[in-house]
Amino acid sequence: MIALSAYGIASSTRSSCATKDEDLSHVILALGFGESRAREAIRFTFLPDAKHLDISSIVAGLRKAADTYKNIDSAL
Repeated sequence: MIALSAYGIASSTRSSCATKDEDLSHVILALGFGESRAREAIRFTFLPDAKHLDISSIVAGLRKAADTYKNIDSAL
């Protein structure tokens, strides 16, 4: 989340109606995913005028964040 924010990408680990709630996402649970998936989920909100370029920027940011943190355990 912090890395995505550093790349200018807003995201959340909570549903939009419960951003201050510490419970797991009821949306992810209602979709039939388990608790571990609900803990790992990231939410992106797209405005109606979102463009393909906006989505491509998010994908690029996710790749950068993944590359940055994929070997973090070996560095510690």
